Amino acid sequence: MTDTTDPAALFRTARIALLATAFCFASVAAALGGIKAAFALTNVEAGLIAGAALWGLAVGQLVLSPLCDVLGFRRMLLIAALLQIAGVGVMIAANGFGMLMAGATLISIGNGAVEAACNPLVAALFPDRKAAKLNHFHLWFPGGIAIGGVLTYALDQGGIGAWQAKIALILMPALVYLALTLRQTFPPTETRAAGLGLGDALRATGASPLMWLMLALMAITASLELGPNRWIPSVIEAGGVPGILVLVFINGIMALLRGTAEPVLKRVAPTVVLLASALLAAAGLMLIARAQGLVAILGASAVFACGVAFLWPMMVGVVAERLPRTGATGLGLIAAVGAAFVGGITTPLMGGIADQRVRAQIDVAEVRMLAGDVEMSRSALIEAAPERRRTEIVTLAESAKGNDFDRARAVGFARQLIAADPSPDLTARARAILAPVENAGGLASFATLVPFALVAALAFLVLILVDRRRGGYAAAVDRARATLHTKDLIA
Repeated sequence: MTDTTDPAALFRTARIALLATAFCFASVAAALGGIKAAFALTNVEAGLIAGAALWGLAVGQLVLSPLCDVLGFRRMLLIAALLQIAGVGVMIAANGFGMLMAGATLISIGNGAVEAACNPLVAALFPDRKAAKLNHFHLWFPGGIAIGGVLTYALDQGGIGAWQAKIALILMPALVYLALTLRQTFPPTETRAAGLGLGDALRATGASPLMWLMLALMAITASLELGPNRWIPSVIEAGGVPGILVLVFINGIMALLRGTAEPVLKRVAPTVVLLASALLAAAGLMLIARAQGLVAILGASAVFACGVAFLWPMMVGVVAERLPRTGATGLGLIAAVGAAFVGGITTPLMGGIADQRVRAQIDVAEVRMLAGDVEMSRSALIEAAPERRRTEIVTLAESAKGNDFDRARAVGFARQLIAADPSPDLTARARAILAPVENAGGLASFATLVPFALVAALAFLVLILVDRRRGGYAAAVDRARATLHTKDLIA
């Protein structure tokens, strides 16, 4: 670290950069309904825009993390800020799905660049307190989602519900950390300071059985946190509770708990925290799956929040402390695997399980009656619809023909009717049929993650026992740190 480097100031910049990333998640999620209505997007198109938040994050980290040693922290953060700002501009100026998707992709790759730069930056700034400070750094993700969620909710309540205003919120923290980055001096990465290159990091990553185990566990732990969090607003709202406020509640608890990481880690090892977290997450998911009513949902959500609060930053912290030779590459890979697994496997899997339950519980007879009323009102509905919506209404009316409604077709028709919104009465009736089963299906999908949480808990228990046989977690960290200055790939 150079004499002109200010760790406290750099840590502040990193936290603001992560705040911008959290705003991206909160703002895009809050704006998606307005975007869908403004551009008459299909559910698939809206899902692709939302999904870019995770796969773009993974791509950004996979591509940019190995370049961190070469480009340095300053250039990486400048790239991140410019990508986020450009993405906001493209989305606000969009004239259709193509530009919306391009803007969302730019934003999400910028988010990946933030993680790719800031995780190794925090590790370099605080080499003796990596796990604790990575928790302090990562509290700004749930904290930022809570702040961003409150701000978007306030815009709606204040009559400024335009989706462009919600997307523009991202610019506030992005411009701040861009300005701070331009005038600060950054240290080299930890591996570059030790004279190690990208080849050394790649060899250390591939040769370590612990790294492979941590990658597998990250797929599970990221799924426990991000999988349910992606579904909570829509699922809880289907049950009549403001989903965005429940999400704010969960992320607020997570942020507060991450702020307590340092005193916790003075008493127990990160692996012990991870074991307790996995067990609490399992309990929270089971409780959410059975919760009915606001009080029960908030109580179950509090248990869930306590379980998942430490998972992501503690996993990154363990890799930083136990596998320092992997450097920015290892930290980027662990985070990329988590984001990619959630976006590519966990979220679709939960959606599929929820759809199975919805199809099993839908009242087909009620949907048939609704379809009959749509067919009878076809001409009036088409005439009353705005020009750009008439094709959608015609398609809806065609779908209403016939009485051969099976469960899958009944669910599809009800969703199509809600999306088309042909009249307040018909839409309200469709929501009344669909909302209870959507809520039940979503809650059931949460319970499917419980066995995976227990598998992770068992793996953490094994790690704890192995460490104790070899002198404890702190001794393992000391051995790992020594590898930075030797030719040994693993401790």
